[in-house]
Amino acid sequence: MTNDFTEFCKQQGIARQFTTRYTPQQNGVAERKNQTIMNMARSMFPYKQLSNEYWTEAIACSIYLLNKSPTVSVKNMVPEAAWSGTKTSVTHLIVFGSVTFARVPTELRKKLDSRSEKCIFTGYSEKHKAYKLYTSSPKIL
Repeated sequence: MTNDFTEFCKQQGIARQFTTRYTPQQNGVAERKNQTIMNMARSMFPYKQLSNEYWTEAIACSIYLLNKSPTVSVKNMVPEAAWSGTKTSVTHLIVFGSVTFARVPTELRKKLDSRSEKCIFTGYSEKHKAYKLYTSSPKIL
């Protein structure tokens, strides 16, 4: 399989460069970006007093926010707009760990049941036009 990939890279004009094991400093740009992502995720927990069990959601949320934020390397647009060619919006952004209320569908509640349930905002869905929420009840998810 490695030979197939190497051949594919050659056909596409892609030059592969490998780093020496245990020397992440050779890959400076990626390491700095990883450090930025981890620092963002670490800063989210104490602010909302959340446990570290949400670390994957915090990292995904950090990456989502970075893709919608201006950078030095992409002039006059954000990375997501440069990649997709469409204008992006930030009007839907919510603070990670905020208390939110999600609507319980009519089909899943009785007449006098609450129409919403308290949740914690944990990120943005890439597959649906929705937010990722944590709740102890399976009704709304």
